[in-house]
Amino acid sequence: MKICILGGGLIGLAVALELRLAGAAVVVLDRGSVPAGWAAAGMIAPAAEGLAGTPLAELAFASRALWPIWAARLEEFSGQGIDYTPCGALVPAIADAAAPIEGHQWWDSTQLASAVPGLAPDVTGGWWLEKEACVDNRKVLTALRLAVERMGAEIWAGVTVTGPADPGLAAVATSAGPVAADAFVLAQGAWSGAWGLPVQPLKGQMLALESAPGWLKAIIFSKNIYLVPRRDGRIVVGATQETVGFAPGNTAGGMAGLLTAALALVPGLAAHRLLEQWWGFRPATPDAAPLIGPGPWPNLHLATGHHRNGILLAPITAQLVTRALTGGGEDPLLAAFSYRRFGTAPR
Repeated sequence: MKICILGGGLIGLAVALELRLAGAAVVVLDRGSVPAGWAAAGMIAPAAEGLAGTPLAELAFASRALWPIWAARLEEFSGQGIDYTPCGALVPAIADAAAPIEGHQWWDSTQLASAVPGLAPDVTGGWWLEKEACVDNRKVLTALRLAVERMGAEIWAGVTVTGPADPGLAAVATSAGPVAADAFVLAQGAWSGAWGLPVQPLKGQMLALESAPGWLKAIIFSKNIYLVPRRDGRIVVGATQETVGFAPGNTAGGMAGLLTAALALVPGLAAHRLLEQWWGFRPATPDAAPLIGPGPWPNLHLATGHHRNGILLAPITAQLVTRALTGGGEDPLLAAFSYRRFGTAPR
């Protein structure tokens, strides 16, 4: 069975790897745009994101449980480290205001200060979420591409997909001519709206600060800002949420907002050197949940619209899409993520 993946970002490559492991012939069409996975923070933190109690929660927590084995397998297949770290996350309370997070431990200000140097004095405590984790998302992308190629999939770089080549979707129209396959997986991220689906770009600006390795030991997830540690000491700070289409570039307002929020939470960051700033485009749906499952054309399967949770949901998305395409049946878990929840088919 030949399966064509439309999109060479994190989700597309994760699906491609899983399909190759299941024995399918795979070709990935990669337009070459900077994927959301490259620009992400690398959080694997559904509890911190507040996903509990939503249709997305079951999917997210199931994917978090897959990550340790998935990370080890990816490193084995690629020969590259991805810095998966079960670091935990802290959700600080400002001036005694913090909604309870069920099933998690409350830390007082003394405990919190021992884990996070330089916290603001009005942080009175916080919730400790020990099962949350993080990963270097850029290393994940590199490792996925290497693993997919090593496993024998084809990656066609610089190929833009323009849509179906025929009503039955036996082939897609591309900048390199029609490409035929038995099935297609739409994983074009923020560009998936070109297929008439309810996916639009949601811009995010981010930056990184320098610190010593281990200075920040856990994810800090607050209402207006999050801080994610890297093993080399970098601290990723994010992120804005802007509905501005595909407008590129960092802005003075975006950077000022991130730094103001970060320093208000952790004044001790003020002396840390600014290393990098960047932006990316999240694939956003109206309810911030992904589109996974059969699509509005024959032979089309969706794996897009992951909003800010692409890193978190990559393992479960790859697993469920592969199961459906290789005869394992469609998991009932996918019912909540059908494109049909937004109305009629975009044909």
